[in-house]
Amino acid sequence: NSTIFSASHTAKALADAKSLPYSFRIILEKRNSPVLAIIVSALCMIFLVIALPIEGVAAVANLLFILLFLALNGALIKLRFDRPEIVRPYKVPLFPFLNLVAIMGYIIVAIPLFSVSAWGVTIFVVWFLIGVLVWFLFAKRNVEEEIDSAIIHEEYYPFGTQTYAKVFCPLMKGTNWKALLAITHAIAKSRNTA
Repeated sequence: NSTIFSASHTAKALADAKSLPYSFRIILEKRNSPVLAIIVSALCMIFLVIALPIEGVAAVANLLFILLFLALNGALIKLRFDRPEIVRPYKVPLFPFLNLVAIMGYIIVAIPLFSVSAWGVTIFVVWFLIGVLVWFLFAKRNVEEEIDSAIIHEEYYPFGTQTYAKVFCPLMKGTNWKALLAITHAIAKSRNTA
């Protein structure tokens, strides 16, 4: 039950982030639960329990958890280096060394699991490839559209009661946006007087 609960709510969270289809977000009002996400999660787990011996189920579960924790540490390192300007509410001790040690530890722990069950490893690889396909065929496009349509900073210079021109200016990381804002303000002002 706890595995189905966590898996279904993870699927709902991914759907909320537009990384899975919208139907995984549908909530049954009476129970306040994500219906399709629960059904799909339960069916996947029932299939694994029926199709594999218990060693295979354990191998799949362990490998998926290790992959999850490995990805989380990798994402943390990438985001801290790519986006240092974001204010974060917590500090990571010994960053990034502790995270790199953890990643190496996950790899060392995972290696013996590949010899536990050939079927378990096969299902792990298939599940991983399904995740990669979902990312490239569905989620990546939605995430890119959301980023492209986001307005990071918007500034208005009204001129009395009249309507005024709008100039949209994309910014790259490291751009001197204040200087660019002065230029776009001048362009908007000149278009209003034209």
